[in-house]
Amino acid sequence: MLKHTVKIEDADYRYLEQDARFLGISVEEMLSKMIEKQRLIDHQKPDKFGNPESIYDKQSRWAGISRRIRRKPPLRGAGDYVRECAKEFRDDFSLGTDR
Repeated sequence: MLKHTVKIEDADYRYLEQDARFLGISVEEMLSKMIEKQRLIDHQKPDKFGNPESIYDKQSRWAGISRRIRRKPPLRGAGDYVRECAKEFRDDFSLGTDR
C-alpha cells in the first residue's frame, strides 16, 4: 500500500496526540480509524429526513430503542397525566401529625 506524508502544525499534532494517547494508539492509527468511520458514514443511506443514520446507533441496542420511541412515542401525553396526579397528591397529602 502506498503511503503519503502529510504536514501539519506542531500544535495540531500535539492536539491529536493527546486523544491518541488517551485511546492507547498512535496518531496514525487514530487518523486511519477516523477516515474509516467517515467512509462508513458517507456510504450510509439517508433516513427520511435526509440525515445519515449513525453507525453508532446501529451498534447500540439502546440507541435503536430510543430512536423507535422518538419516532412513535408509546405514551404520548402520559407525562402530563403523571404530573397532574403528582400535583393532586401533594395538594391532598397530610400526615396524622399535621394540623
